[in-house]
Amino acid sequence: MDKFDIESLQENIHFKETKLYFQEVMMAYQIGAYRSAVVTLWSVTVCDIVLRLQHLIDLYNDPNAVQILQKIKDEQNKNSKSSAWELQILEEVLIQTQLINHADFENLKYLQKQRHLCAHPILSDGLQLYKPNKETTRALIRNTLESVLSKPPFYTDKTILTILEDLSEAQNFLTTRDQIKRYIEDRYLNRLPLEVELKLFRLLWKLAFRLDNDDCRKNRLINCQMLIILTERHSSEIYNLISDDKEYYSNISNLINKIRYIIIYLSKFKKNLFCLLSQGAQTIIREICKKDDECLLYGWFVHDSLTDYYNTVLNCMNTNLSFFIEEYDWKNVFNFSDNIEWEMQVNQLITFYYCSASSNDIALERSNSTILPCFDKFNNQEKIEFLLTNIELSYQLCNKENLKRSHQFLRKHFEKILPKEFDFTVYPQFNAQTLQETFPDISQLNKLD
Repeated sequence: MDKFDIESLQENIHFKETKLYFQEVMMAYQIGAYRSAVVTLWSVTVCDIVLRLQHLIDLYNDPNAVQILQKIKDEQNKNSKSSAWELQILEEVLIQTQLINHADFENLKYLQKQRHLCAHPILSDGLQLYKPNKETTRALIRNTLESVLSKPPFYTDKTILTILEDLSEAQNFLTTRDQIKRYIEDRYLNRLPLEVELKLFRLLWKLAFRLDNDDCRKNRLINCQMLIILTERHSSEIYNLISDDKEYYSNISNLINKIRYIIIYLSKFKKNLFCLLSQGAQTIIREICKKDDECLLYGWFVHDSLTDYYNTVLNCMNTNLSFFIEEYDWKNVFNFSDNIEWEMQVNQLITFYYCSASSNDIALERSNSTILPCFDKFNNQEKIEFLLTNIELSYQLCNKENLKRSHQFLRKHFEKILPKEFDFTVYPQFNAQTLQETFPDISQLNKLD
């Protein structure tokens, strides 16, 4: 490992105290004082472990960290001259936390042995002090930086409970998944080892999709959001996790209010995630999608293809007068696939939904919840002509005074995209309704009542 590599890892040392102490290690190494470098490296490592435990206590009141430090203090009080606690603290950290793993622990045990050889004369060798060579010292520095010093201050398993409590409190001011993601990654996830994130995922699955108590009901939405965030971060690992423990993840509630959440979760990912569940769980979800409008809308993955899903939703629009789709829902439906064909099909669904309004009030409601929020999706002539044709055919929409402003906004948008010679008179009712010398500013679109 060359000097540049060591300095690169050194920059990642979390605690400023450790960085300062580590400079002594590097100075000794650079002048060839390898014995001193190894002795100091061990002391710096033990101090860094203590700092990490104190960090868990100060920031998260972690009970495991409290227990470990108290136990070590008790040992020091019994025998203040003994250094046995130094290895003991590593053993406790290995057993009770995620700060180090077994490989790290073995590397640190070897460092301690090298430290003892460097610090104590060996009688059988004529009271000679052991002097490690440059390569051994360099390897010890590298292993220690990679195993402990350059890693973020990870957390113990008990921190999962802290995360859940924090999420429960934070949901009052974190209103979008992007906000939740930024908050939880900065505060926790970017410092957690993968194993802990997967344990968190497993627990959240149970809380969101199986259990039903006051806390679960209160936190179900944000817990579901967290499951989506974790799956986006580690999709392949979580797919493997579900596949390897299908029975656990297929043990879901059959109550509609909880099934809705798992359907929304599954709608964010590829269909093969749904297929990982047992046939029994898949059957429950398929049946709920037939009975509940929201589940039907988000359950695209229960169909053989997106075209089959499209036809199911279209049929529901034509037969179910209470079927209601909000602005937020349309944004999600667009994200079910990123191919151009699907975008065209969603545009058609928006058009049919708007133009099938059975009353003037419903038409106005759908204008505000669907057409105006999604107006920028009508971004080529084919989509615009399809919408205009259906508006023209829909008599209840045309000649309605309270839709006039909405249609004027649409026309102004269309004129930016369509060729100048485009003939609006082909759509006489829409044309008559929207003709005026000066059109309102489309930037005011979202300010409509």
